[in-house]
Amino acid sequence: MIYLGRNLLYTLFTLSITFGSALFFSGCTEETNPVETSPDLQTIHLRFAPYFGTEPLQLGEKYLTTAGDTIVLTTAMFYASEYALVNVDGSESTLEGITLVDFGDSQLSSEGYFEVDLKGEEGTYRGLKFNVGVPFDQNHRDVSTQSEPLGPNSGMYWSWNPGYIFFKVEGRVDSIGTPVNFLYHTGEDNRRKTIRLASLNGNDITEFVVEASDGHTDHEHNVFTVKVDYSKFFEQGVEIGQPMQVKMKVAERTNHVGPKDLADRTAANFAEMFSWVGE
Repeated sequence: MIYLGRNLLYTLFTLSITFGSALFFSGCTEETNPVETSPDLQTIHLRFAPYFGTEPLQLGEKYLTTAGDTIVLTTAMFYASEYALVNVDGSESTLEGITLVDFGDSQLSSEGYFEVDLKGEEGTYRGLKFNVGVPFDQNHRDVSTQSEPLGPNSGMYWSWNPGYIFFKVEGRVDSIGTPVNFLYHTGEDNRRKTIRLASLNGNDITEFVVEASDGHTDHEHNVFTVKVDYSKFFEQGVEIGQPMQVKMKVAERTNHVGPKDLADRTAANFAEMFSWVGE
């Protein structure tokens, strides 16, 4: 019979417990899930190009409206916000950003467009969506607490009425040899308009491809140009079937929050001004 010393027995007992515990806990350890990495975002160069009919728009130049009025535009500005890529199934992939597009701004390139850089995932889409206006929650904040392009320097808000001006169209119309000013400052939540430059079915299905940069650094990659046609702003007046008659009708020359019928009409007209260049 073999007798083991007390110390040796204690040592063997301790080792057996330690080894068994290690096996138990190793068997209970959960597998670690791999860390998900967000996909690389590509730069989307969205260009807003102002036109009046088929002609590139230049502020200060004369143009002829549908009603035969000779007008000069001096101010052309609007907010674009809540951008989204329209997926093949019709769902939307939100893009961050809110932009004050100002066609009289020094940022307007010599090529005649205002460029907005957005970030989105590589892929094939049906098109792009954005709103003309300011999102509801931001539209009702104190302008003094907002950063640009919503800050006090924007000039796109009413000090006497809560909320932002979604777009401004200002200019002059020839009236019996004397220029007469017109001014449209349109806003309020119910006049925020969605512009959807995408088609999901029928014969006009659109394809909007965002490609990987592959090291591209120039501004000729992922470039998409939106035509903003100001001639359409004057095609429909308050009276259905009649164009905007800025020269003859004083009631169609000015709106702020009201008069309601003119503010509603200018908001509806503005939403009709957008299309892809080449369409």
